[in-house]
Amino acid sequence: AGSVEPAYATGQSLAAAGVVAGGDMTPEAALVKLGWLLGCGLAPEEVRRMMGTDLRGEVTNRQAQRFSLSDGGFLRRVFSAASLESVAL
Repeated sequence: AGSVEPAYATGQSLAAAGVVAGGDMTPEAALVKLGWLLGCGLAPEEVRRMMGTDLRGEVTNRQAQRFSLSDGGFLRRVFSAASLESVAL
């Protein structure tokens, strides 16, 4: 799975043309989500915003997947996954 990143020329061109970023949503999920949001009677700006927001697991939350070695988060998650939560950092 992949997505168009706005940091690259292609993503910037698409954004300038008014394309709404859908992250890594499947085309099927994007179509259903767009239909549902439009059916809710939301303003176009709100529909654009909500298309990139995870409502029911259709978009991967990339922020939640990031680890940091500097704050100990990575080690806490490793210990938690290995059921070693009692080990002091």
